[in-house]
Amino acid sequence: MNALQKLLSITIVSMAATTAFAQQEAIEDYNQVYTNQMLSQHEDVIGLLDKDGDGMCSSQEFMSAHRSIFDSIDANSDGLLSEEEMGQFQANMKNG
Repeated sequence: MNALQKLLSITIVSMAATTAFAQQEAIEDYNQVYTNQMLSQHEDVIGLLDKDGDGMCSSQEFMSAHRSIFDSIDANSDGLLSEEEMGQFQANMKNG
């Protein structure tokens, strides 16, 4: 291997290492942003579920909220969710 080939090999390895480092740094940045967003969303969810204002979500508060969601999907109020009802719910969610 001549000097030019060695230099080219070193350059390629260096570029690959730099790219890998940059990718890892981007992944870490994304993870930090995602984690911050998730924490913020959890606080928002707790705020929505916390009906008594104590800053926490009890089992009763959690189940009550989810019961309301279930009931809103159960269009014919039969206590069962059909594929049609779930499909309509998903369509409504997509359309805002």
